[in-house]
Amino acid sequence: AVVSTQSTGAVASSVERLQPVCQHSVFIEPVSYHPYRGIVVDQSERAELARNFPAPSKCLVMRNHGLLTGGGTIEEAFLLMFYLHAVCKVYVAAGYTHRPVPKQ
Repeated sequence: AVVSTQSTGAVASSVERLQPVCQHSVFIEPVSYHPYRGIVVDQSERAELARNFPAPSKCLVMRNHGLLTGGGTIEEAFLLMFYLHAVCKVYVAAGYTHRPVPKQ
């Protein structure tokens, strides 16, 4: 089961790697990343997407696009998206989309 959203495009477009900025971060690791290649009209991109979303990762940031989560059930995929979205909300609220996360 998968869940996808584009509502976090600001983070997907501007953050190199998600850092543990809040408590929700512990539930989403490891996070994978897929580069933006424009609008996909060719089914051949599925293989590259699969390579960029290896197990045990269940959270994928699709650069300049949005987020994708996968799970054994729709409930798991939804809960992962809830946590991943919460992390992205902290990034936006704290201004980390245009400046680095401070060292801890």
